[in-house]
Amino acid sequence: MKLRIRACIAIGCMVAPTLLLSAASAEPGAPAPDLRQEGTYTVRTSPLVQDLGGDVVARVDVGSELRVLPTTYIKLHPSKPSTRCATLELVKGRMEVEVPAGEPPTHSVQVKTAGGLSAVSLGGHSIFASGKKGVTFANVKGRMLIGKGAKWGEVKQGMAESYAKGTLVTTRAIPGAASLSAQDLLLVAPLGGAIQTQVTPTGENLKWFVVTLSKLEGKSEVPVGSYTTNGAPVALSELSAGRYRMVARGFDEWGLGYGESQPALVHVMNYELPKDAHIVNGRVYLLPGQRLKVLGSKDIEMTYGEQSNYFVSLPVDVGLGATSSQVARFRVKGSSNEGRLEMASRPFKAQIDLSPHTARWPDDLVQVSIRLTNQAGRLAPEAPDVKKLVTINSRRVELSWRNQYGVLVANLPPQTGNGPWKVNVALSDKLGTFASHSTELHRGGTGS
Repeated sequence: MKLRIRACIAIGCMVAPTLLLSAASAEPGAPAPDLRQEGTYTVRTSPLVQDLGGDVVARVDVGSELRVLPTTYIKLHPSKPSTRCATLELVKGRMEVEVPAGEPPTHSVQVKTAGGLSAVSLGGHSIFASGKKGVTFANVKGRMLIGKGAKWGEVKQGMAESYAKGTLVTTRAIPGAASLSAQDLLLVAPLGGAIQTQVTPTGENLKWFVVTLSKLEGKSEVPVGSYTTNGAPVALSELSAGRYRMVARGFDEWGLGYGESQPALVHVMNYELPKDAHIVNGRVYLLPGQRLKVLGSKDIEMTYGEQSNYFVSLPVDVGLGATSSQVARFRVKGSSNEGRLEMASRPFKAQIDLSPHTARWPDDLVQVSIRLTNQAGRLAPEAPDVKKLVTINSRRVELSWRNQYGVLVANLPPQTGNGPWKVNVALSDKLGTFASHSTELHRGGTGS
């Protein structure tokens, strides 16, 4: 039951607060919020943490609007000096205050709200919120008084009171911190490609959440962004290689929230695709000898194969070696959560040539030759999945191909005009172009 007082509140014996005003200096038009100077301020970009004097520390959420009023001196004990109180009016938003203990404290804070209510901390940790529904005062730890005129009462530790138009609406326990779960703890994706995962905040009696994302760089945290949700999963995308930290804060219908969730750490690893490599259904197809450069934090390790448990520090690159398919597995050291990178060899490779190199074209005969091999290194001249495109000065020409000991050969048809003639030969399979060759022919010979 809340104690209502008109004359005496017991800290020993403490009289009802008597207000003595003393103006604090102000600098109109200050470039940044300074809660030690009179004025109206809005916290716009990042939470504001400030000492209000006497080790009274306020933390104000982004988007909050406050008016700094003249310093107030309040008589909280008949035989002790008045307590100096920084005086703020919380127009909208949320703030937390820490006041050093004392009976009474020598320095404190008085928070005013709409409807004429005021709150004075007698030491400890307090939360104040102001929104569309009304205002809320929460005593996390310590002692807090709420009053209007001669009527003052104490909010029990661990409890919150919410008021609408100056009338008490609800008394309840302060809601607990939110929880945050991440869909993926390790993401593996191509450099510059789409990276997306989801995080989901939850919490009992919490109606909406703010998820804050930052990137860990050494011992520093670089803010990336914040996301507001009613509890629906938050999609995170466009993350470059590195480590990310996410926390969630939850709020009830009155805008009251306390504490952050345990952080969720997500690692992102990127890989660079070499020329003519392709991704199909999450698998990377490489030409023989090609390797993928990998980018990630020092906390990531890897191994090859589905069954291996031998992990090593993240290398500079990964590849197929002598195999036609392979899987690289990655994990954060000490974690069982893994990311996968499936790789396979492109089905074919080719050597393309135009000869003789000294031909004076179109007077001399010029032949195009293609030596096509499959994944096993065997000649595959008649592979049905390989398409051949030959152009002369960007105009497509059809050639008559013949098989000479496993090598495809065709005569280049002579062209009219004086040249030069740029000849391009491109080979493609179902994944796209995998080999090309370009040569310029003229009447004095060839040039590549």
